[in-house]
Amino acid sequence: MSVRIVLLAREGPAREHYFRELENLGARVDVVAGPSELVSALKKHEYHGIALDVLTRTKCDSHLQMQMMDIYESFPLVRVKWDVKHDTIRAMINVGFEGDELEYFVNKMCTEFEPRKIRKHNREAIHFNVIVFKDEKFDHQQAEKTITMDFSPGGCRLFSIRDYQKGQKIYIRLQELGAAPEITGTVIWHRPWGKEMKIPGLGIAFDKIPEQQQLIENLI
Repeated sequence: MSVRIVLLAREGPAREHYFRELENLGARVDVVAGPSELVSALKKHEYHGIALDVLTRTKCDSHLQMQMMDIYESFPLVRVKWDVKHDTIRAMINVGFEGDELEYFVNKMCTEFEPRKIRKHNREAIHFNVIVFKDEKFDHQQAEKTITMDFSPGGCRLFSIRDYQKGQKIYIRLQELGAAPEITGTVIWHRPWGKEMKIPGLGIAFDKIPEQQQLIENLI
């Protein structure tokens, strides 16, 4: 089965070149022209990765910008630029990579990634006080006290300088909910401290929210 990629690029010759090259590499490609369309596509379909034209304007309001940042952290991502003079595509994954980055993106990064949609809930910039447990022993000495950077009924983003693994199960206790049961979640992405000039932390998708669902919805 071929990988499915969503390409964010404005209409024009560059987009046609990206589309053709991705298809030649065996990918199934859906095309969107802006951030709002990208979010809509990711809510409807499961994708293996995202290709982003660096010259396409993605300016949007702060709420949508926050969604875009979360999306870029959650999927394999390649930035592409069409070199008109040499009629070639430059693909950028990370600094120091050697080789055909676009081929590596499609045939390695996307192939190994479990395709997924994004949550349908909008996240709000709410800072809950939380305690994070790594197992069901709920050992407070091993737990991490931190805050949410944003929150929705389907997931949240946490500030953290500790180490976590993608796919790891965690248990979150919201101080604002008192003695309510912990929320079980899965780590979708993790940004360690000291690797980038960005806020360290992790993205969480909730597996289930027990009876405090209504209380959470009232808070947000």
